Formats: sequence, structure tokens, C-alpha cells
Amino acid sequence: MKNLRDFFYNTSDVIVVVLIVVVAAGLITWRTDTILKYPADLVSGVHASDVKNGPITTPYEPQNESPEGTGETTNHTTDEGTFSEPESYSLYINSGDSLQTIGSNLVSMGCFTTASEFVDLVVSNGLDTKIQMGNHIFPASSTKLEIVQTLCKPGV
Repeated sequence: MKNLRDFFYNTSDVIVVVLIVVVAAGLITWRTDTILKYPADLVSGVHASDVKNGPITTPYEPQNESPEGTGETTNHTTDEGTFSEPESYSLYINSGDSLQTIGSNLVSMGCFTTASEFVDLVVSNGLDTKIQMGNHIFPASSTKLEIVQTLCKPGV
């Protein structure tokens, strides 16, 4: 009887540690598939809400009058309908965005013809380290250099 008691006394710590490791391994194995599916579930939830609520956009409503009240606007007709020229543009720059990314965004807005044109203008003026993150708003009538200078000021 004494030998049995000594055996449990000497090995009880090891047995407890082994049980804890076995239980932890079992829990991890059991929940691994759920943990690994989480990003996919998160993305599918976002897509499901997009389908239900529609894409997250800001609709552009054509206006019949200019802000000065002259009633003159530049209207364009496309396959999608008639729209007015925007009065200003808004560009959000994330922390860490490259000049190429910013240039691509400006190209999609119609401010520059190519992203490399933007990059060349920024670099030639020595402003490549001066671009600030945040939301930048500039008039549609801004020159390309004025746009770059606006992007060098802290965004909203």
C-alpha cells in the first residue's frame, strides 16, 4: 500500500500537467475549424449586408443651379443620364498609402491622366515626403499643382 501511495505522490504533478495539456489540445483541435472560418464568415457577412442594403456609395444628385445662383452648370449626357460637373473633389488618404495609390485614385477622379504623372509632379516639386493623410477637399477647378499642395496640408 505504501508503494502505491508513494507512486501517486511522486507522479501526481506530472499526471495533472499531462491532463491539462490533453484537455487544452482537445479544445484547440475542436475549435480550430471555427477559428479558421471566422475571417470568411466576417467577409460573407459584409457581402450579405451589401446585397441586402446595396453597395455603400454616396449618390450624386445633379443640381440645376450653381452655388452662385446663376443657374449655369455644365451638364453632360451619358448612357446613364445627365449629370453636372462636381464643384469639388474629396480624396481620403490612408496612412501608408503610396504615391502610386494616391495617383491612381486621382486618375479615377479625372484629376490626372496617369498615376505616374502625379508621382512625377510630386517628386519634381520635392513634396514626396510631405503628403498628409486624412480627407482632402479641393475645388474641381484646381490646377494639378494646387491639388498636390492641398494634399500636403493636414487632412480633415
